[in-house]
Amino acid sequence: MKLEQKNMSNEYLEKAMNFKNSDAETLKYFEDISDKKQQISSKMHELGYFEKIDIVQQKRADLKTVSQKYMTMYKEFADTMLNNLKRGENNAC
Repeated sequence: MKLEQKNMSNEYLEKAMNFKNSDAETLKYFEDISDKKQQISSKMHELGYFEKIDIVQQKRADLKTVSQKYMTMYKEFADTMLNNLKRGENNAC
């Protein structure tokens, strides 16, 4: 469906951008493009296409959050170790 939407848009845009068209014809083509896209989007909603995208995006966001959490923990651990090493060097003097 997504490919159908893209092909349809390209076809109508080629017709709409034809310099031989009057302004009214050009506007009509753009209205047709909008109507067709809405129809296809409605079908995609009915099939749950956008819900799947939302689930994937949420999973990516969750992974990013976990990754950032562990990166913060790692940085804090590294800073603590570095501070401990510096204290050890100062005590050795």
